[in-house]
Amino acid sequence: MLQHRLDLARISFNRLSDHNFLQANIGKNKIRRKNSRRKANLFRKEG
Repeated sequence: MLQHRLDLARISFNRLSDHNFLQANIGKNKIRRKNSRRKANLFRKEG
């Protein structure tokens, strides 16, 4: 019974960390997109 509970806890923890990992990746992608847009604007102004 205890083992089963530990497995459940491990599964929910993994799910949580997966979710956090996904959220972090989404945030990075948003920042990257924003930065690339800023770079494109700079190039447009200079060129």
